[in-house]
Amino acid sequence: MKKQTTKLIALVISVLMLATLLPAMTFAAEEPVCEIGSVQYADFGDALAAVQDGETIKILKDIEYDKTTVWSVGSYVLRITDKSITFDLNGYVLSLVNLQDATPSFGLMINNGDVCIIGDGEFNITGYTAVRVEYNGKTEVTNVTSFGDVGCGIEVQDMYSTVTVNGDITAVYRGVNSYGAVVVNGDINSQVTGVYAWGDAADVIVNGDITVNGLSSTSEQTMGVRSYRNAKVTVNGSITVNDNGDGETYGVYAHTNSAGGSVIVNGDINVNSVNSIGVAARYENSLVTVNGGIIVPDDGTYIRIGTNDKTEEDGVPSIIKPGYFEYTDEISYVWVLNQHPCALDHDWGEWIVTTPATYEADGVETRVCAVCGEEETRAIPKLVQEKPLLDQLNDAIANGDYYGDGPITVVINGVEYVFESNNGNYNGNGTLFCTIDGVVYKLDRNAKGIKGVKN
Repeated sequence: MKKQTTKLIALVISVLMLATLLPAMTFAAEEPVCEIGSVQYADFGDALAAVQDGETIKILKDIEYDKTTVWSVGSYVLRITDKSITFDLNGYVLSLVNLQDATPSFGLMINNGDVCIIGDGEFNITGYTAVRVEYNGKTEVTNVTSFGDVGCGIEVQDMYSTVTVNGDITAVYRGVNSYGAVVVNGDINSQVTGVYAWGDAADVIVNGDITVNGLSSTSEQTMGVRSYRNAKVTVNGSITVNDNGDGETYGVYAHTNSAGGSVIVNGDINVNSVNSIGVAARYENSLVTVNGGIIVPDDGTYIRIGTNDKTEEDGVPSIIKPGYFEYTDEISYVWVLNQHPCALDHDWGEWIVTTPATYEADGVETRVCAVCGEEETRAIPKLVQEKPLLDQLNDAIANGDYYGDGPITVVINGVEYVFESNNGNYNGNGTLFCTIDGVVYKLDRNAKGIKGVKN
């Protein structure tokens, strides 16, 4: 009996010891990953299901969330419709990952809603198409990855939606496909098109570089930027397109921008392929401005206007945009910055005589631009020995019409010399007089005219 009692006591003690460990074990298994207000969640999906319009989910640890929801035509990780939510990143990394290799599959979808981020940290999205926004949707993300053969990093489907990417976009097909407003503060790397902007409201700004490393074909062209139907695209970095295929490869392809659309590239455009076109401006009033250089292989096309290819030397100084070289067919225009430091005007110094003029030859004077050092010269007329005034007066009279009664006025180098009678006789005979610098000059005349001047 004593042994049974001892065994029972030992069993009870063991159970009690195990019971003391259970709360700690339960707590570790349910460690919260986020919270909404004072309510904490160990499952991020539960927080997504619970969050209401206007509420904030505060992230408490790094989260990679890959639970997908299947809908009628595809799948998504997070879909926000008709509400606005905020993620307080709180210094952590929140990643939405959809690895479904089919279209349409999305990491983040927004339909008439907002997904905002606050606090330090990252909000990264991965998907066949990573982010799709439509019907007045808005979001801000950090980095975006699209792995789909025809997927997009960012896809904006209407004119009222906006997306901001604070980091980089990596895509197999298109980095940005937008009918609305997109700002990318980092770089875009893709294999087909960096930016495809289409529609009157499309306004895409890339503050970094665009790099396309592709394999074009006769049915699929690679492009750094393609703008269509009045879209606006600004690239504040450079565009580089490298392609190993046999299709056409474009740095910029602007197509039908008849209502004010334009493409502006503030860096260089570098295209390297077997069919390289630096910039193409096609159809109605396509407008492209390049504030860097355009670099293509020797057998590449520098600029294509409509169906006409232009070399760099075909550019003419632009009247529309002073300081630029202009390429146009009078319908579409490409302007390339004249990168000479004094493209608009030189900062000329004073004229300095470098070769004095002589009686036998012209002289030379030179001035130098203080910015670029360019020199400009001009001739100094050779010296002329001035004839005595008496000879000049006689030459003037011989070459002029000084007949008639009355005083005679002779003009030399703009100076008037008036010869008058000292007795009032102007009947065509007699002598007229003019005192010049204390010297009396006499003009004799008769009925046949003026005979000359004597002093």
